[in-house]
Amino acid sequence: MSLRISHLVLLFSSLLVSSCSKSSDGVDRLDTVPASGTLTLDGSAYGPAILDLLPLSKSGERSRSASARVNDDGSFVVGTYEDDDGIVPGDYSVRLNQLDSAVAAPNVEDYQFTIGQDGNKNLTIDLKSRKGDAGTLMSPKLESGGASTAL
Repeated sequence: MSLRISHLVLLFSSLLVSSCSKSSDGVDRLDTVPASGTLTLDGSAYGPAILDLLPLSKSGERSRSASARVNDDGSFVVGTYEDDDGIVPGDYSVRLNQLDSAVAAPNVEDYQFTIGQDGNKNLTIDLKSRKGDAGTLMSPKLESGGASTAL
């Protein structure tokens, strides 16, 4: 009977380890999958900005937040431990932040999405402005005589 229990413990341990990997610094890391795409706001490409991707963890599920730096054209690549190493599969919500802390991020409706085991290299995050927040539709920076002016 004890041989059976030890086999079960060994099997469970190997399954647990298979969902994680050790980094060069010895820290357990959850496996990530590639994720990249385009950020739009009310149907138009939006950037530059920072996307924080916050896990909607289910009970007992291990996950980790990720982020992406959004380029001027709205394109981004997601990173969890490094800038472009992907995301842990699961369900996420989105928080939008501006690169320039002097500029307020647009007030947007809640947005959620799922990343499967194969990742997603063509992800479109289409945020919608909350009603009455039409001022956020403008680019975060306006060019004025060669100098950049924050709104």
